[in-house]
Amino acid sequence: MDELKRTGAFLRDQLSNYLLHAVDVFPYTATPGLNASFAAVPAGGAVSAMRALLEVWVASAEREHERLVNAYDACLVVARYAFAPENWCDRRLFLMLLLRQAAADKSDLPEPLLRRISELCDALVRINDIPQDIPPEFRYWAEQVVPEGTLPPDRQP
Repeated sequence: MDELKRTGAFLRDQLSNYLLHAVDVFPYTATPGLNASFAAVPAGGAVSAMRALLEVWVASAEREHERLVNAYDACLVVARYAFAPENWCDRRLFLMLLLRQAAADKSDLPEPLLRRISELCDALVRINDIPQDIPPEFRYWAEQVVPEGTLPPDRQP
């Protein structure tokens, strides 16, 4: 990120500096996963994990129901397909941010969407995209959103 900032300053590219300032708030992980992970979305085209989260946050603030549902649908596609199977670090970060927002929006989300969120969490656990034990913070936020008893218990060694 620092290299991009220096390049923007050298080129006197103010727009790049504004954009970098906006995305600089995202946590850094071992890889640039939130910026570099893309998935094809139902509306057509592709979206990065970061852009998908931003869409959810903006739609949530605007309280526009159709936009909110579409934004969550895009995030579910990103969560499932945008990250390499071994890139649990970035997938977990993405899911944590998404589930935390879904907990805040739960009363505004239709039951079919909550069911799709639940199915995604369950699928990720079953295909071992989630490590041996479900991380406590993931379990906490998932349980705020998905129906009780949906997540399996932690695996025994």
